[in-house]
Amino acid sequence: MQSWEDKSEIEITFLGGLGEVGMNCFTLETEKEFFMIDCGVLFSDLEPFSVDVACPNFGLIHDKMPKFSGIILTHGHEDHIGALPYAVQSGLEVPLYASPFTAHLIREKLRGFGLENSVEIHVFRPGDTLKFESISIQTIPINHSIIEACSFVMRTPAGVVVHTSDFRIDDHPEIGSRLDSKAFEKVGNEGVRLLLADSTNIENPDRNPSESELLPQLEALFLNQKSMTLFTLFSSNIGRVSQLFRLAEKHGKKVALCGRGVETYIKYARESGYLASIDSCLVSIDQLESYRRKDRVVLVTGSQGEYRSVLARVAMREHPLIHLEAGDRVVYSSKPIPGNEVEIGRVINRLFQQGIEVLYRRTPLLHVSGHATRPELKEMHDWVRPQHFTPVHGEHRHLFLHRQLAVERGMRDDQVSVVKNGDCIHVTPSDVWVEQRFEDTRWLIDSTMRIPVSRDLVKKRRRLGESGLVTVVFPMDSKRGKLLSSVEIRIAGLLEDPEEAIEALKTRVQRVYQRQIKGNSFQFDALSHNVRLDIRRYFKDWINRKPEVQCIMVEI
Repeated sequence: MQSWEDKSEIEITFLGGLGEVGMNCFTLETEKEFFMIDCGVLFSDLEPFSVDVACPNFGLIHDKMPKFSGIILTHGHEDHIGALPYAVQSGLEVPLYASPFTAHLIREKLRGFGLENSVEIHVFRPGDTLKFESISIQTIPINHSIIEACSFVMRTPAGVVVHTSDFRIDDHPEIGSRLDSKAFEKVGNEGVRLLLADSTNIENPDRNPSESELLPQLEALFLNQKSMTLFTLFSSNIGRVSQLFRLAEKHGKKVALCGRGVETYIKYARESGYLASIDSCLVSIDQLESYRRKDRVVLVTGSQGEYRSVLARVAMREHPLIHLEAGDRVVYSSKPIPGNEVEIGRVINRLFQQGIEVLYRRTPLLHVSGHATRPELKEMHDWVRPQHFTPVHGEHRHLFLHRQLAVERGMRDDQVSVVKNGDCIHVTPSDVWVEQRFEDTRWLIDSTMRIPVSRDLVKKRRRLGESGLVTVVFPMDSKRGKLLSSVEIRIAGLLEDPEEAIEALKTRVQRVYQRQIKGNSFQFDALSHNVRLDIRRYFKDWINRKPEVQCIMVEI
């Protein structure tokens, strides 16, 4: 237990977001208070085993509840707010702090779990300063691919800590003002003890184009539109949505929305005061049929190839309301999230097979990233000029490349710490050091029950999926250890026609049983163990597979 002999010390512990793209979450602790910054999920590759997301292991911080002052959110992307329902379910019923648009998204998310009345949400305007007993947090509006994103300047007993969160530098954003470099320079002049900065796009050597540079490319699509056009994009990109509606109004097109994600984000953007002028061209999806095909535009979900998304169902010709014809066009105004390329390619191929024109490459320019590239990160370092730096938000290579950038900008090796999930950074006015605090900071979430499940259970599900299952039912008089009739055997996931194998296994199980009852005492656990070994050996010799074997005793 921390004794806090140095009352100026702070501790920053990472529960996610390091060595991965997603699950962004860290805690900041002072002698008197405990805070969490962001609370995101990581989308999982374990969907075949009913695990679609991972989230921070909130059980690790339950002992902090007496001094837990709140969870403060930088913006509304899933990898920053998606784990909030699991945090609340785990018992972290603490105040939340968010911008108006982010607060809308949080309420919607909690409502889906029946938790909308479980926590207080305090709304701040980007640019506000949040004041607590031991720290204050200045929020600086930044450019990103979602509205109302903020960087945090945290003034603590140990000094100033700057957390950029996800950001980019856009001189001409569609919504909001350009990033305020003067605000960061002012903080840099004040003296920054520690900088935590986004690393996701460090590998890109070129400066991001401005969102405004997309406008001519997008307008060209409206000018030569000869049939219906579907746009798929990140639903949270309200700036891009605004551009599409402006162009639709200018060129006399009608726009429909299809998909829960795009409908939800646009609804709450409007309630937060954005997209006020879209009514003139917005129509419902079932009204679209009354307009000429070349005047129809639909914004749909599914840019990442998500199974059962609107675009995936359209590509499969299974959507009840959208039916594409040869000559129609699908535009990907997005980029693949790493890991989704196969699913996206599958959808694109199905669309091409139907004679659909699909635009999905960088030429023409149809998407710009919301994350700072190497030149933009250089500018952030030059503005802030931190005494110590820790790269965050990225895979391992991103963190190490960002470390190299900091050294190139003049920092010494001992001023830069590349850390991992579970590590704690101790900061005092005179020293910074790192210790490993937790080994495993991740919960796997069952997508059906929406609760954490153990890694062992997921491993068992994987084994069942890969190896199949054999179930053996023993009808027995357990007191006498007597088998009263033939065993019943079922085989799943191993053979197309299992009948021959079932008969062979019945004979083998009977032999194992006969050997077992020759002993002095009958034990079902021993019988189950021996049957399991025999059946796995049988399939290993025959088809080189070792199935899971389940033995069940039925008392008769």
